[in-house]
Amino acid sequence: QGAGGGKGEGGGALHTATVGAHREEQQQQQTSPSGHAVLGGGGDSSSNADVAARAADALFLTGKVPPGTETSGYRFDSNEWVAEVKQQRNATWEWLKGVGSKVFEGVNLTRISLPVRLFEGRSYLERIRDNWVYLELLERAVRERDPVQRLRLVVAFGASGLCRQVSFAKPFNPILGETVNAEYDNGFSLACEQLSHHPPVSAYHLVPKDGSFEFSGWAGWSGKVYANSVKGFQMGVATLRCHATDGAAITWNLPTVCLKNISFGVRVLTYEGVMTFRDEANRLTCHLCVGNDEPAEGEGGADRAGGKRGGFWKRLGGSSKEKLSPDALTGRIVCDDNPGVALATFDGNWITHLDCDGERLWTPTMHCVRATSFERKLPSDASLRPDCQAVAARDWPRAQKAKEILENKQRADAKLRKEALKAQEKLQKLNRRNSRK
Repeated sequence: QGAGGGKGEGGGALHTATVGAHREEQQQQQTSPSGHAVLGGGGDSSSNADVAARAADALFLTGKVPPGTETSGYRFDSNEWVAEVKQQRNATWEWLKGVGSKVFEGVNLTRISLPVRLFEGRSYLERIRDNWVYLELLERAVRERDPVQRLRLVVAFGASGLCRQVSFAKPFNPILGETVNAEYDNGFSLACEQLSHHPPVSAYHLVPKDGSFEFSGWAGWSGKVYANSVKGFQMGVATLRCHATDGAAITWNLPTVCLKNISFGVRVLTYEGVMTFRDEANRLTCHLCVGNDEPAEGEGGADRAGGKRGGFWKRLGGSSKEKLSPDALTGRIVCDDNPGVALATFDGNWITHLDCDGERLWTPTMHCVRATSFERKLPSDASLRPDCQAVAARDWPRAQKAKEILENKQRADAKLRKEALKAQEKLQKLNRRNSRK
């Protein structure tokens, strides 16, 4: 996520081409927040949001490091972001003085209350909309009747969202029952809801007007912080159901996010892990590997298991000893009937492009669409959260107070649910005992 002059390859032009497609239209709606913990004063957190807009425009303003260098990754090194990082670090150190650095080391970030200065003006439910702005790839995929051609486009769509997650500001954890309803420019409708608070689990469902497909799934994450880095472990499964063709369902997962140099040095964001795409009906699989990561043994990783670069890399013309850029994307589509034969081969970089058999399927400058929140919102809509609104307005004292109020309400609600569950179990046990008499 960058700002301040478009350092690096094509920064300014990229921003000009895409920034308008990701900013929410300003809305000044007053909604009564009765009866729901996530609600507060009116307005849309994303409408004021210099912070949220910069998060949505993630890729396009900071410098990028050429693939293959030792400092690969997405670097937050523009003048504006260096200043933001400095302020964030000051807030972190002040917070650490209160809680103690030993408590902080290695903990799950979803289990502790962090200072509000580390957050962006959106909840996670609002941020995930940005992952799917390259919907043109999905539209093309669902029209394909050739399963291999379709999977090529689905892999490109899944990988295209990685650059849209670039941000060192943390989104707010959604509150149980929180929702987001939006419509993309192409008419696709999106509904999201938070199903669990601990562990955090979000559900989403995206459909076109003609009902030709469904894109849905669940997403969860946990984050751990170490001496000078943070890792975000992305869980969940995305599923594309192709109703207009053969009814196949394609599933995939997301890699781990790594944010380096949180305490000192230039902030850098990278990914690690393997995205596995699976079309069960047509017995097709693609393991899209980030950097030098490889599929686990027994998961189609015969060529890339155990850190060895054997036949697959030789077929690509590479050495079995060579190392890839940490930002590289590589993989191939294979069929269960003949896993040794590549039906399609991928090569690219999650920041800049993805090619398949020499054809460029994705670049960050290709057409993308924005998601606009509905004017009439549910009382549980994430944009009505007072903490998000205050962060978007850069009102940190108000944001911290609003955050603490919501967290206290969550704890109280969780305690009531736990007590109710214990009472129910006690009643069931009593009923079983009486039934035996």
